[in-house]
Amino acid sequence: MVYLAELRYDEGLEIENAVPLSSLSVDRQRYVQSLQDGAEKVSIEKVYALKGISYEAYFFDRQNRLISKIKFD
Repeated sequence: MVYLAELRYDEGLEIENAVPLSSLSVDRQRYVQSLQDGAEKVSIEKVYALKGISYEAYFFDRQNRLISKIKFD
């Protein structure tokens, strides 16, 4: 298990951990899948911050290039 720490000027300290899509609630899984729109790969990170826990989803194309990123609770 790998954790990544980020210090962001606007959001403070964040700790991120890559998690499988299946670890999300069914509603969150459906939300991410509804936005997949042709992406070949989706990476999910669970983000721990002073404000609470949130998630980030990264969508990649066939060449592993980032298509889009979303942040959600």
